[in-house]
Amino acid sequence: MVKLDLLALVDKLTPVLVVIIPSYFSFKSTKTSKEADKRLEGLSNKIDTLEKSVGSVEEIGKDNQRNLTIIGKGLQRLQRFRLQENLKNALKRGYTNQHELEELSKLYESYVELGGNGAIRVLFERFLELEIREEK
Repeated sequence: MVKLDLLALVDKLTPVLVVIIPSYFSFKSTKTSKEADKRLEGLSNKIDTLEKSVGSVEEIGKDNQRNLTIIGKGLQRLQRFRLQENLKNALKRGYTNQHELEELSKLYESYVELGGNGAIRVLFERFLELEIREEK
């Protein structure tokens, strides 16, 4: 009798379970899909923010490059002026000393690295031919 009641109960519950079990898994699947969609939306927003940040950093980099170019040109002009004055003074004097030779050589090297050349090169080559006298 208990066996029959159990079979009857299972027989009566089977149609209900056939509807409930797939519905349960469908609900879970929908819930998981919605959570995944929310996560993807969050990631998409973060990517958008990151793209905007990268764009800002690129603009800052371009501004810095423009500023460095301006600074480089200004530095080159200062070095040109300084070299021209010092080289002409040494050439008028007709000699140089070791300290002046070393310092003007370093300054000339820096000037060339910044793109300078031309008339200063001619003056510097003449300067290198000067007699080197010991300082007293």
